[in-house]
Amino acid sequence: LCVSVNSNNAWAQYQIPTVCDATSTVARVRITTSVSTTFHVDNIYVGVNPNFGSTAQAQIAGESYFAGTASCSWSRGSTTIGAFGAVAACPGPTIVKQNLGSWQTTDSNLPRQTITNLPAGDYKVTFVTAQAMSALAASALTITDGTTTCQPIKSNESSVAYWNQTVSCLFSYSSTQSSVSFELQAASASSTVFIQNTMASAPAATGLRLQIEYYPPASSIVTTNNQDYDWTAYTPTFTGFGTATNVAFYHKRQGSDLLIRGRFTEGTTTATEARVSLPTGLTSSSAITTLEIVGDAVVSTADTPSYHILIEPSVTYTTFGRQVTSTYAGLSKRSGNQMTSGGATYSYFARVPIQGWNNNNVIVGTFANIPSIANIATPKLFSYKVTTTSGVVANSMGGVITTCTAANPTICTFSGLTATPNCTSTINQSSAAVAVTSSVTSTSLTVGSYLSTAGTPLASQDVIISCMGY
Repeated sequence: LCVSVNSNNAWAQYQIPTVCDATSTVARVRITTSVSTTFHVDNIYVGVNPNFGSTAQAQIAGESYFAGTASCSWSRGSTTIGAFGAVAACPGPTIVKQNLGSWQTTDSNLPRQTITNLPAGDYKVTFVTAQAMSALAASALTITDGTTTCQPIKSNESSVAYWNQTVSCLFSYSSTQSSVSFELQAASASSTVFIQNTMASAPAATGLRLQIEYYPPASSIVTTNNQDYDWTAYTPTFTGFGTATNVAFYHKRQGSDLLIRGRFTEGTTTATEARVSLPTGLTSSSAITTLEIVGDAVVSTADTPSYHILIEPSVTYTTFGRQVTSTYAGLSKRSGNQMTSGGATYSYFARVPIQGWNNNNVIVGTFANIPSIANIATPKLFSYKVTTTSGVVANSMGGVITTCTAANPTICTFSGLTATPNCTSTINQSSAAVAVTSSVTSTSLTVGSYLSTAGTPLASQDVIISCMGY
């Protein structure tokens, strides 16, 4: 990682961003030049970079499922949206992944997931049913968080079971939620609506599923509370120097400091404290000591003293000191007529700490050649088609299928993963009702496809799996 150093013979701050592995104990800085020269290096800091702001991105908040059992069937017989009846045979949720908040496993009897300490932001909450049906009447499904219930969607209007019905709702929180419970609820026009979580013969993960996606508040997408700016012209106010002419002053921000460079010719000096104002609206830091040096000046007259730019806490101007042996102490403020005999031209430079400015989130230097991690945001797709009841697979895409069973359920495993991703799976259904589930490790992805008729092998079904973070 290379950072170019300026060649104007002036001090400057540089940062060389890098990522150290867990075993690093040494960070080495190497200086390379094309010509023979001398470098001066000071105030080196190695550690966590204080100039990075936080960046929050959308992510999977977590996923859970409710294992199917032979007697787990929730029902509601009401024309108003509300909770299903509690069923003792229905187990609580099994947590697949929890990236945000603490996901609880105590919500037995109901299709409900409680999460504590959920961060502020927008959430997309999705339930996918194993099987839903109503008794010859239109029904509707929705999701509530205990306070807000989203707009219901139509479920079905017949006694035919519907598999893999998806219900999604958006919830927004302006602050961290100490405890929130997302629950699937329903209504039926004139009969009873059922969520049948009864596929006990298939793997447990074929039951009701819940997945939550997180979108951070806009204010935390990128933190940019401080912004550097480049050299900008301004006209200061002069005190003690009479009417100044040939004025050319510029200022810029660098982190917590204001940089000033300028040139002016003094008029008739007076017995008033010599001052040059800061840009409008800026005040020196209250953390400055009583009086300290922040810069230097040179004058056009033939003179031996040294001239210094001084600053005090909480003022809107700089003052001047003049160092003369046995006459003036440099760390004392001087009036205009104590500086020169009049008519001199000053060239002036200062670096002033400013009240309210800090280095947080101000990036100095270059980030060239640092690779991005594109695969975190790019989906990985897998797909396959079971063409016969013997389990023959065709049209495989995205990975190597290492094995497939020829039974109900039909289980296929992909190999070649290098990390554990978050995956969802869908199936293009024929007239038969089909449920799909998946499980992942750091090396493989296993997908199961199921027919509702026990013992009948799956045939001619296209399965698609989408993974994030692969």
